[in-house]
Amino acid sequence: MHTYNLTERLLFASTSLNKMKLGNEMKGKTILLTGASSGIGEQVAYLLGEIDAHLILVARREEKLLTIKKNIEKNGSRVSVFRADLRNEQEMKELLTFLHQLPGGVDVVVSNAGLSINRSISHSLDRYHDFTRTMAINYFAPVQILLSVIPLLEKNKGQVINVSTVNALLLPIPHWAAYQASKSVFIFGSARLLPS
Repeated sequence: MHTYNLTERLLFASTSLNKMKLGNEMKGKTILLTGASSGIGEQVAYLLGEIDAHLILVARREEKLLTIKKNIEKNGSRVSVFRADLRNEQEMKELLTFLHQLPGGVDVVVSNAGLSINRSISHSLDRYHDFTRTMAINYFAPVQILLSVIPLLEKNKGQVINVSTVNALLLPIPHWAAYQASKSVFIFGSARLLPS
């Protein structure tokens, strides 16, 4: 069990989750969850798997997604697995086609997929690709998904949940330049995509 230090207690206020309210809000919804094969995405998948909803789990590791699907479906929830590297143009196109062919569309998009790189800037001088790789998955992929599914979300009065990092709210931190930049532009830039 993780013990929180003073800094963590100051940065992260204690929260609680009302599972009954979550269940009532999400029941019967179609929920797209990217980055679903590990970390926060996997935990969110299991949490939402307790609700009578249709989960669409997206990640690069199909075997892991199939294991999660099998475990969640034991509770009677419906799960679709879509293996895709969201940086791959063809795989992204196939995912978006799949989403637009769903009879009821999409109700909720949880943009969680991400790439983290911890490297000092002095070790990144010849690694421009660190920045292009993080921007591709942390910013361009969720933006492309949102631009495509906003009409579906509007029709269903749906919502978007962007998963990011506290780093996006802090002053620049050494060793996290590519990651922090990509997550900051995602959080502050993607909010402007949504219709008012």
